[in-house]
Amino acid sequence: MNTDIPYGYCHCGCGEITRVPKNNHARHGYNKGIPIRFVAGHASRGANNPKWNGGKRTRPDGYIYLWIPDHPRANRNYVMEHIIIVEKVLGYFLPERVEIHHINERRGDNKHDNLVVCQNVLYHRLLHKRMRARKVCGYATWKKCVFCKTWDDPINLFINSQGTAYHVKCERESQRLRRINKEAL
Repeated sequence: MNTDIPYGYCHCGCGEITRVPKNNHARHGYNKGIPIRFVAGHASRGANNPKWNGGKRTRPDGYIYLWIPDHPRANRNYVMEHIIIVEKVLGYFLPERVEIHHINERRGDNKHDNLVVCQNVLYHRLLHKRMRARKVCGYATWKKCVFCKTWDDPINLFINSQGTAYHVKCERESQRLRRINKEAL
């Protein structure tokens, strides 16, 4: 119980005045005429929550969140730990659209030398695409043919305006098979 908070105010520290119950309620611990300790829903906030572990929580997807309610990127008072680490290294808040990439792709590994700042989501996706290509074929710039599913140098592929890459020979074969199937129907 916080002794700095005056009688009749919410003990979570929000400064709201609590209600005075009109009847006793043993299950909730209310006594008639005595203000309750918390405004509805505030008892489980922050350090008052029995599961409080210092403001650090790990989500099922592996990201670690920290309790920092005053942060500009706070979502329900929590901010991703890797954002806080990058901001400490840089010395300023990151712009809204900036994303952080984990080099080893482990979302909980937030050492500053494992983090790369990406100016937007497109650059972040490009990093993942190149990492995938390097892992599969050994060359980060190679692309996968949509027809034969093999990786090849972009010099040997046709890349259309949407970024789809394919061998011209594979595309012709695909069109030929499509014509044969259409004629069979």
